[in-house]
Amino acid sequence: MKIKPWAACLSITLFFVYEFIQCTMLDSLTPLLMKSMHIDAAQVAYISAAYFYTNILFLIPAGIILDKYSLKQIAPMAISISLIGTFIFSQSHTLAFAIIARLISGIGGAFAFNSCAKAAIHHFSPERFPFVIGIITSLAFLGGVLSHAPLLYLATQEGWDQAILKLGEIGIAILLVNFFAHRDEEFKNSKIIFSLNDFFAILKNKFTWIGGIYTSLINLPVILLSSMWSTLYLTQANHLSSLTASFCSSATFIGLIIGSPFVGLLASSAKNTKRLMQLSAASLAMISLVFIFPLSLSVKLFWIIFFLLGIVSSAQTIGYSIVIQNNSFNHSSLVVSIASIIVLTLGTLLKVLFGKILDFGWKGTVDHGLMVYPAQDFAHAMIILPISFLMAFLIAHGYVSNKGTAHQS
Repeated sequence: MKIKPWAACLSITLFFVYEFIQCTMLDSLTPLLMKSMHIDAAQVAYISAAYFYTNILFLIPAGIILDKYSLKQIAPMAISISLIGTFIFSQSHTLAFAIIARLISGIGGAFAFNSCAKAAIHHFSPERFPFVIGIITSLAFLGGVLSHAPLLYLATQEGWDQAILKLGEIGIAILLVNFFAHRDEEFKNSKIIFSLNDFFAILKNKFTWIGGIYTSLINLPVILLSSMWSTLYLTQANHLSSLTASFCSSATFIGLIIGSPFVGLLASSAKNTKRLMQLSAASLAMISLVFIFPLSLSVKLFWIIFFLLGIVSSAQTIGYSIVIQNNSFNHSSLVVSIASIIVLTLGTLLKVLFGKILDFGWKGTVDHGLMVYPAQDFAHAMIILPISFLMAFLIAHGYVSNKGTAHQS
């Protein structure tokens, strides 16, 4: 195995890990933010969603820039922008400033996964791409683990603002690594010219939408639960402590860390990806029923449930591979950007919808400055999950490869 290709990919993956902390940390910090800023569920959802709004808005420019310029030129700039948002957020004690900080961080974050995909495509063959992406996403999910129990412990000991400040210091170290890790000539491709025809060709390609929508729906255990609502659900509907709830929620990312390389390896070698996609969607639909029918479960069982969600939702690796392998590699970063817009837009809308459903059923109960929602309201909001997974199953059922070979069940 050659060291240099993996070293180049893993250095930029550190940026992806950092951004994954950014986009999932509000799950564990939600109760602290609600108390500190005196805000409700919908408002804390706005803070979380703000990151994704600019992230989505800048994905297309990020894709065009990364297709034309080198990571040596772009990565330090993107990481610096994200760092500015992090440091502003650490000093934010009002809703408005928190939203502004998250908007800035989202701009830098738009380059994170695209940069990893660019490195992977440059250094590895198309056949190995699902496996390489599986490794990259597996490592990125470490950010999801770090953003839960470890970050919450630090936030409860020193304050959430000091915890975010320390996160910014880690980001500076990642900035330095990437400043020295890439050679300018490695990725430079200034001869590639972007045109609107290229953009519309990607949009008109059905595999862009199949892969993007499937990925977004299968990714809901992360973007809806473990990046936002699972800790509040476990503390209020199931009466776990914040630290215990955060520990259970982080099990999703442990499952993803284990499952992503394995699913990537299967997708790289298997001829029948359709069956794997369907099996994952159906399994998630069944597991998610636990959240709709309130049951008295132990901490161990909750940990296992979130772990299984992570293992099975690792199939999201297949979705990105479908998009990239069925579009032009000359504009791979733009392809990833458009797919990411589909993934994040749908996921963000469902995240906000979840908060709206909670607020709609709120009975006015407040405990020490924190709005309290009954278990029944969480059950109503959780209906989003099985419906979304069934939709993913139907999308997978209609998947046929671009090469004309049906992925039959």
